[in-house]
Amino acid sequence: MSKKPYDLSLLEELEDRQQLHEIVDMFLTNTPLQLKELLAAAQKQDWEKVHGDAHKLKGSAGILLADGLVELLKQVEGQTKSQKDPGIINGLLQALLAAWSEIEILLKEEQKKLRGEL
Repeated sequence: MSKKPYDLSLLEELEDRQQLHEIVDMFLTNTPLQLKELLAAAQKQDWEKVHGDAHKLKGSAGILLADGLVELLKQVEGQTKSQKDPGIINGLLQALLAAWSEIEILLKEEQKKLRGEL
């Protein structure tokens, strides 16, 4: 099996399966909502909001060591501060959605396993 696009080792160090489950559950619940807000702000070309939303998401993705997601969010942040090119930002957001989709599927599987352990 190929390497997962995230790593729960930081959270597993907590040695509290219930807390790990809750954090992953919160990430799975909040991220789609945050992405929806991010996309809506990008559609309006509200670059300040896009930057803020990307920054918040980057923090959450960082906790899960989802490096690919973090890197894309850094690029979105950079674009919203400098060039503000809607075409480039849209391309990054499409890549972000694809990366999130892969992570979401894998994390949902992981959640099922966690529930079984609790």
